[in-house]
Amino acid sequence: MDRPPIETVDCDVLIAGGGMAGCGAAWEAARAAEGEGLRVVLADKATIDHGGPVGMGLASIDCFVGAEAGENAPEDFVRHVRREMMGLCREDLVYDVARRADDSVRLFESWGLPIPR
Repeated sequence: MDRPPIETVDCDVLIAGGGMAGCGAAWEAARAAEGEGLRVVLADKATIDHGGPVGMGLASIDCFVGAEAGENAPEDFVRHVRREMMGLCREDLVYDVARRADDSVRLFESWGLPIPR
């Protein structure tokens, strides 16, 4: 696997993590820093240009629903997350999430949250 290039960036505020909390924190920090001459940077370990930075988020889980029907195996989900997270994941924990994905999705749907397939 090719390693991404290393880039050094100077900033006054560094937000580590591009998930929901990180994006919200970066937005608020940038808003607070406006006119103060402060540079806010959001950094994440994954690629942000496809599917979001969270390889194990709902967008990924809904792609791997169907293990009970033989459509996907937990190993398929592990390969997907490993690729999305550029190899930076605990595969044993990802596998555990995958084993329960169908149950979780059925629970979300019982609450009224439709999961497209």
